[in-house]
Amino acid sequence: MRARRFAAPEADARTTRDALLGGRVAFRQPAAGYRAAIDPVLLAASVPAATKGRVLELGCGAGAALLCLAHRLPNLRIVIANPPYLEPGRAGDRGHGAKHAATVEGAADLAAWARAALGFAKPKGGVVFIHRADRLADLLAALASRAGGVVVFPLWPKTGVEAKRVIVAARKGVATPLRLAAGLVLHAADGRYSAAANAILRDGAGLDI
Repeated sequence: MRARRFAAPEADARTTRDALLGGRVAFRQPAAGYRAAIDPVLLAASVPAATKGRVLELGCGAGAALLCLAHRLPNLRIVIANPPYLEPGRAGDRGHGAKHAATVEGAADLAAWARAALGFAKPKGGVVFIHRADRLADLLAALASRAGGVVVFPLWPKTGVEAKRVIVAARKGVATPLRLAAGLVLHAADGRYSAAANAILRDGAGLDI
C-alpha cells in the first residue's frame, strides 16, 4: 500500500502531497527518489499505546512515521528508526541520488544507528526499529549488552512465506529475555491486505507487540 498521491501545486513540482492512514494523515514528500510506503506506518503502529512523553525518530525523511504516530498517540516517549536497509557491498549499482542515500548505509552502519538510538533513550526507555529480516542478527548484536526486553516481530508477506521485514523493539538497560512474537501476516491468499493489516494501514490501529 503506497501513499495516495494528490496533485501538487505547480510552484513546487519537486514534491507531492500524499496521504496515509486512509487519508487521516497528509504530508509532502519528494516526487522522485525514496517515497514512503507501508514501513513507516508499521513502525508508528509498533509503539505501545501506554507510551507517553517525547519521541525521536532517527532518519525521519519526510516525516511519515512521526505523523502517523502523532495521529495515533499524542503523548509518548520512545526512540524509533527506519534505517537504510542495504549494506554498501550488497547494494549493487544503485546510483548516488536521494533514494540511494535513504536505502544504502553510508558512513553510519546499522550498529551506529543502534548506538545512537540507545544513546538518546533514557534508562529503561524504548527503542523500535523496522528492518530487513536478513539483517536481524546484525541488529540484535548491536543491541546486545546495552538493551534487553527485546521483541522480534516478523512481518509475513503471506501465510507460509518467509518474512522479509521485522520490527525489533527493546528497552535500554534492562535484562528481560528476548521474545519472538507471532508477528503480522500482511496479505491474504488473494494478494489483498489482510484484515489485521488494513486495521493498521488504513484505520491507524496499533500492533500488539
